[in-house]
Amino acid sequence: MKVIIEIDEDVHSSQFLKFIKTLSYVKILKEFRDVKSKKIIHDLEQAFQDAKMHNQGKKKLTTAKEFLDEI
Repeated sequence: MKVIIEIDEDVHSSQFLKFIKTLSYVKILKEFRDVKSKKIIHDLEQAFQDAKMHNQGKKKLTTAKEFLDEI
């Protein structure tokens, strides 16, 4: 299972990271600390949420053809 979490930068965040790194069943794949990376992750989360809602019939997405026709 993969989980993305966001931790506010403070004293507790470094303690939390130290703790979870000690757990044998947790593997840190990548840490993002800069604003640009956080924006990319946020956009990806939104895209996954949009795709999930589309699959549930709750949101209509444009097709690639519709998008290209607009430009």
